[in-house]
Amino acid sequence: MKIVQSGDSPRLRLVYGYKSAALTYDSVSLVHARILGHLADAKAHAAVENFEIHELHEGFDQSTEGKELLSQVREFAIRRRIRVRFGSRKYPYDWFPLQFLLGYRGGELSQAFPCLLEGGYVQPEEFLVHLLAGEP
Repeated sequence: MKIVQSGDSPRLRLVYGYKSAALTYDSVSLVHARILGHLADAKAHAAVENFEIHELHEGFDQSTEGKELLSQVREFAIRRRIRVRFGSRKYPYDWFPLQFLLGYRGGELSQAFPCLLEGGYVQPEEFLVHLLAGEP
């Protein structure tokens, strides 16, 4: 999954990633379907510039590309002083969650979900629901 830098556009560009093995669980599959619908709605209503969907293959976490993306998420979390859930407590940035959403503005990572905000974890679907409602 290569993140392409797209000029200096201040509009939000989203990257949704998921592990296909997780879609065997009905609850994850339903959330996945809703996320796809929310992404299409966000694009249709001009809430985002564009979006990409990436199915993560087995071992992506350990590939060069995967490690670079995890490093990017780690640097973002440290810079913004937020807790992003990409791993475990012991190894906080070692693997991707079953579903995640990254937001880019002007080619730079500006949001990552799931993450801890205001005392609770915000999942990708929750973020998209608030985005579509025009809420911060």
